[in-house]
Amino acid sequence: MKEPANILAATELIIRNEGSVLLINGDTPIETALSQADDAGCTGLLTDAGGSAVFHPLHSSLDRIHGEPSLLQFSSGTTGAPKLVQRSWSHVQMEIEAYNKLLPCSGEDTPIILVPVSHSFGFITGTLSALKRGVEPVIVTDKNPKFALHLMQQHDRHVVYAVPFLFQILLSLMREKVLLRKLVSSGSPMSAELLNRLGGAEVEVIQQYGCSEAGCISLGDRPSDSTDAGMLLEHMAMERAGTREQPDEIIIATGGRRIHTGDLGYWSGGRLHVQCRMDDLINVSGLKVAPSEVEDVIRRLDGVQEAVVHKAPHPVWGEAVKARIVRKGDALSQEEVKRWCARFLPAYKVPGFIAFTEDIPKTSTGKVMRKQLVEEEYGIHG
Repeated sequence: MKEPANILAATELIIRNEGSVLLINGDTPIETALSQADDAGCTGLLTDAGGSAVFHPLHSSLDRIHGEPSLLQFSSGTTGAPKLVQRSWSHVQMEIEAYNKLLPCSGEDTPIILVPVSHSFGFITGTLSALKRGVEPVIVTDKNPKFALHLMQQHDRHVVYAVPFLFQILLSLMREKVLLRKLVSSGSPMSAELLNRLGGAEVEVIQQYGCSEAGCISLGDRPSDSTDAGMLLEHMAMERAGTREQPDEIIIATGGRRIHTGDLGYWSGGRLHVQCRMDDLINVSGLKVAPSEVEDVIRRLDGVQEAVVHKAPHPVWGEAVKARIVRKGDALSQEEVKRWCARFLPAYKVPGFIAFTEDIPKTSTGKVMRKQLVEEEYGIHG
């Protein structure tokens, strides 16, 4: 299904009748969607092509009909093969309650949802949480960012839900005046440059952090830096996180489960800081490099529109730092990038390889497909 109203209505009806729902992105080709639904043990697939709901029956060997009503999703697949994640509807309701207690929004703030409702960020924390507060969200399916700008002008008291990449696009269109008033960002940490620009324009920034297995884990306004993901929701418990000096894997407990997030971070001053995926760390002769640190430096260089940093094979060091850059124009050279990085980073963090490209691959929710880029470097084909 593509229409948000249809997705919400179908989900409510199915859950009310003690069924489970698998959310699939509405742009997924029908054959792929049918295969995913069958793999998940669904009894059927609902589509709304042509404006009316159509039920496609399936005969999966799995049986989830008699289990606890649940919300199912496939993970994004940015760090590995997409895996099926199941969360009970009671845990989702617990998340909504905890989220609304911590979210610094009033009933006058209109949520403008710029991310798909087939993803938990847009569906649970964006849409269902708003409805629970008695607020009607504006769910945007028009992908033209200028339409989003129009909605911000139309709803002066707004809170915009989007990913960092989309906020960068929106800011590039706001040359005379920044129309953003309040925003919630998730999916990946904001760059330091983006966070500073928003702060300079007096935009109220809220960062949230979560994972498919747990839902939203933490939430915080006025982040101190791009890694600051705020305070834990009340139904979450911190099992393990490192310190600023020695970050470690973030492990949380919720709903009777212990969840390894696979993210590197630390706990400081009652707030969670998330640095990167542990799989994304680059091991240069035993020295660890977080891609986000290098990306923040590169993005401050004039002539850089977008940048992503990832690991690449090296015959001596084992792994090397590689940067892929989308330029503004074509004047910027590789040597200029290296000299710039050397001003702010130790030598082992300076990219050994630099490639200029026309675009950087992303998922439908705006996440950089870093795993795909690494696989290309290592000649791995899925």
